Amino acid sequence: MSDFAVRGSEGSCSGTPHRGSSRSSVGTTARTWDGDRLDGFIGSLAEDFRGWEGQRTWHSLSYDLTLAAEHRAGGHVHLT
Repeated sequence: MSDFAVRGSEGSCSGTPHRGSSRSSVGTTARTWDGDRLDGFIGSLAEDFRGWEGQRTWHSLSYDLTLAAEHRAGGHVHLT
């Protein structure tokens, strides 16, 4: 077992923050069994850089962390 940490900033992809807005850090840690094939999930997103339909999801073995990816206009990938 190993720990996997996800950290980011709310609004970090938007460049500069909008006037009057504040940024906050978000993060979580989940236990995984050798990464639970997260590398394969991220690799498949990169391989399909031209886009895909719908939402793709990955979850840790114990379902304590789930990532969802959607391909959006302009070649952007939205992760939640």
